Amino acid sequence: MESLAKIREYNLKPHDSKFVGGTNNRIYKNIPCGENHSLIREGGEIRIVSGKKDVSYSIDDIPFMLQFTCSDKKSECYRHAQTDSVVCVSKEQTIIPESNKLFKMSKDTIVDVEETKNMYTCTHQKMLDFQNGSATVFHKNPEKCKKIFDESMKTCKKSDSSKCYEQVKLGIELTNTCVLSKDNFDKRMAAYPYTSNPDFEELKRITPKKDFNIMLKDKSSWAESVRKNEKVIAPLQCDTLGAPCGLNNNMYHGQCAVISKNTQPVCKPILDEFDLKDAKNWIDSHPDVKARMKQEGTCKQEFKNFSICKEFDDYGKCIHTVQEYSEHGSGPLCDNPYYKKDDAFVCQKNKHTFSGENEYDTHVFDTKIGLNDLKTKCLHMDKGFGVAFYSQENGESVCNVLKQKPDGVATITSSAVSGSVCTPLE
Repeated sequence: MESLAKIREYNLKPHDSKFVGGTNNRIYKNIPCGENHSLIREGGEIRIVSGKKDVSYSIDDIPFMLQFTCSDKKSECYRHAQTDSVVCVSKEQTIIPESNKLFKMSKDTIVDVEETKNMYTCTHQKMLDFQNGSATVFHKNPEKCKKIFDESMKTCKKSDSSKCYEQVKLGIELTNTCVLSKDNFDKRMAAYPYTSNPDFEELKRITPKKDFNIMLKDKSSWAESVRKNEKVIAPLQCDTLGAPCGLNNNMYHGQCAVISKNTQPVCKPILDEFDLKDAKNWIDSHPDVKARMKQEGTCKQEFKNFSICKEFDDYGKCIHTVQEYSEHGSGPLCDNPYYKKDDAFVCQKNKHTFSGENEYDTHVFDTKIGLNDLKTKCLHMDKGFGVAFYSQENGESVCNVLKQKPDGVATITSSAVSGSVCTPLE
């Protein structure tokens, strides 16, 4: 062990020091932003300040929006650290940076536009911070695109913009195909969708087993489908559990209920006073939905409210709460409990064909059909390599089914009005 004498002797010897005259010899420098502004660090954020402000540190984690704000370049691509996406931004001219504006730090780096070559186009959006500014976001994983779109929409809405759906456009979507399946709903969920498990178990305990089974079958029978001509009549899909549905003559004749796990709710008809009481209790406990219902009814003679259904079809189904479904479906319809999912596709919006040499089976529909129907028809003709479909100005709709893996990139066709290119999700 080193003796105290040697330690004391070492401490008394002169050593090279980084301090001159008792002060730290720091190097001060300016981090410019444009010609007349600077950047300073404040905790985990960066602030733009006017003038030439010298600081004693470097700032490495500058987010792409701030880099582009300070740059005199008209276009640039950046790798965004948080999402591992590539963002390509453009502007018509440089701007004067806004003093005192804060930006959160992010390890974003400049990349070449070639980085986007084998990536999916997630979103296109207007950049109101710049004159005629725009941004396109790319990602290698198409499943990340919806989250990127949702975050962009959230940021837009926080800015109090009333035109977010015009400013932010989703460039890609994941689309499922599906086919009608046999009824496979949960009788307990269909019969008592708003009853708690303890209350349900108590009802089951006090009711004789035979009577309980008859009651459960009877109370859930509204959810049974009717099959005819390869189609099905079944409860229509709705959005929010418990919310009103089945609107007709200014009255709601149904209430959204989930009848199968991991599926969208469907419209449960209000058939008696007990159903009506459940529906009214729900709406009274959700003042936000009630306020929206009142607002929707301001131009009507009477307020939209719940009512017992009294109009039925030949099968005993409340005509306001059912619809006829086709054998094949696609998109959000596949979350309906009467369908089972088949395949999944990556669809690039507003693209109509592929560059390069490709062979297709072409199908032309001369009767006018909606884009969703065209998409469904076309996707169900897929041979495993993808499809391209679009409507034309002359009213015809075209479906091109690829015969082999596509050559080239998705692009547009001059004669097309709207459409998509869809390839299997790998």
